[in-house]
Amino acid sequence: MSDYYTVKKVELPTKSQIEEKRALLHAEHLDYFYGDFWSIYIEKDSRCYLEFDVGHLATKFITREISKEDYESLKSDKALFKIISRKVR
Repeated sequence: MSDYYTVKKVELPTKSQIEEKRALLHAEHLDYFYGDFWSIYIEKDSRCYLEFDVGHLATKFITREISKEDYESLKSDKALFKIISRKVR
């Protein structure tokens, strides 16, 4: 190994730790769902939101309001993410 680089040991969170953190983030929401670098949730006032990464490697997230129909369709089919996210950009 080169003198210029050192390997650091990193502890990744467990699945239960991730789920616990997500539950805390969404404690005020009626429902939520996660995809790859995006999430959707419903606020207490029944408004639906899509939060997604527009940066590089999850560095910049934006939140946009979406319709209830888009929320339900995205929750049942993750493949619709590109179509729905383009509608709200």
